Amino acid sequence: MTNPQPEDAAFARASGRLWLLTPGVGSLALRAAAAAPGALSARRVDGATDRASVRRLFTRLEGAAGGGLVGDHALAVWLERNLERGRVTAFDVTPDQQFYPERLGSSARSKVRLPIPGGLVTAPAWPGSPIGSSSRDATRDRCAEVLHRACALMGREIRQAFEDRLVPESFKQATVALWRWAGDKDASATLGFDASVFSTAYQLAGWTAFEGLDYLARCAQRAVLALNGDDLDKAAHLLTQAVRALGVGTFFRIASLASSRGADSVTDQSALLSRWSAYIESLTVSQALAARGAVWGALSPPGQAIAVDLARRSNRITLANVLQGSDFCSRFLAEFHPRLPSAMTRRVWDIASLGFLRQLRGRVTLYVEESGLARSTPGAALAAASTSDDPRLPPDVLILERQLGPMVTEVELVDVNSPSTAVVLDRSQIASRGAS
Repeated sequence: MTNPQPEDAAFARASGRLWLLTPGVGSLALRAAAAAPGALSARRVDGATDRASVRRLFTRLEGAAGGGLVGDHALAVWLERNLERGRVTAFDVTPDQQFYPERLGSSARSKVRLPIPGGLVTAPAWPGSPIGSSSRDATRDRCAEVLHRACALMGREIRQAFEDRLVPESFKQATVALWRWAGDKDASATLGFDASVFSTAYQLAGWTAFEGLDYLARCAQRAVLALNGDDLDKAAHLLTQAVRALGVGTFFRIASLASSRGADSVTDQSALLSRWSAYIESLTVSQALAARGAVWGALSPPGQAIAVDLARRSNRITLANVLQGSDFCSRFLAEFHPRLPSAMTRRVWDIASLGFLRQLRGRVTLYVEESGLARSTPGAALAAASTSDDPRLPPDVLILERQLGPMVTEVELVDVNSPSTAVVLDRSQIASRGAS
């Protein structure tokens, strides 16, 4: 059974409420939003009811050309009987006097400049990588991944509006809402939408609420039952169709309503890290670019600016180049506050940095800053480090050597205060001198 069409609908006023009457609804998720049998008493239908539309519904279901000849009492009896049998479905769409359509606005997320580190992990956020989660949190994380993938499938304008609304609070709400709509414990038994969700969607989106919520229910189920990336992509495609039908504001409004009821919305940190690790692992660097890697550690703000400029002018590839060429920044801004660093965000940056370093090959450029060590003679410390009789190396070199992948053979040291002075060290040379 398909969803009802506008020409099949009727409106009735009873018991002080406005009811949308349709032929039986095929979607299990939408049936959950319908009024329970007996909630609408056809005997209490008042004079404000559009009886002509109810007669059209009678003709539609009974196939009788004489619907217009049915008396009001007989029509009320017919409606009561068919509501009980489920042939007619009633939705409470009474306008909420306290409800105001939410203005979209813009969080100006597109204008936020995400500070990306240089790629060298000088102070790991956590020892080790606590990966693994309960089945509940793994299911929620599939819903989170679908939200990210859906962004990439949307058209430019709707994607901009969607991403501007997808900030940490609304991201968590949408994730929890998808998880609940699918059925949090048994994904084969859709929980569906409650009456308030349907009523809100109908008030904001009109008749397309039927289509949008149907897409949304199918998306939620496919997300929690996903076995691989293809399943998640299909769920993401359904989500884009739902957002297109409902509208961006409506989607986030009903997600907020759904997430505010029931179980907690706390995200398991291990599950979150597992998802971010899997995503970062998918960000590959081509062999040609991997041979032109450049990194730095804890430089001063002016030193960082110089390092970025040097890398650009020498055509080196940095962690920022890789992340900005993907949807990493969009995902990060959806889940984390860029100006509120935490142990979790630092760990995500560590995973991204190490993932980048392990893909590099050949010669890697390391930008360092000789703070005060030899300011009167720029580059003096690097010059000393290049001689075999002086085993001292900048600390960042030894840290980098432990984090690089096996395909790196040389490290080029460049002092940002004296970029013309560069020292190239063989990988084995660094390892032997670091052990001395």
